Amino acid sequence: MNAEHSDKPQLSQVWAGLCELCVNRRITRNRVGSNFHLCSLSKKDPRYPKYPALPVLSCEGYDAGNESSCE
Repeated sequence: MNAEHSDKPQLSQVWAGLCELCVNRRITRNRVGSNFHLCSLSKKDPRYPKYPALPVLSCEGYDAGNESSCE
């Protein structure tokens, strides 16, 4: 019976857009198990919401990190 439930989409699997690959994202979880995408840029810059509405399609603070090592 549990296999039937695993096929259903879960809210925790919502695509977060640019946040999915951004180094500034931190995932926090509340007591009931919901996940939230915290933008660490919000600590230093008020232009960035602490918990942005998802999916994020455009963001000046987006940083995918070092995608390629050229050293």
